[in-house]
Amino acid sequence: MTLTHDQREIAIGLLIEKSHRNMEQAVKNAGLDYWDLVANRLYYSLFMLLLP
Repeated sequence: MTLTHDQREIAIGLLIEKSHRNMEQAVKNAGLDYWDLVANRLYYSLFMLLLP
């Protein structure tokens, strides 16, 4: 399946939003000293940005 230019822009925008949510979760978990969760959320934050 091939995406149109508009569909690709929407998909990329959604991945960036998901990345930002993961980053916010990392920051909140850092405040609670849940470092394993921080590492996990940071990993997925970067993974979402590198996916496309």
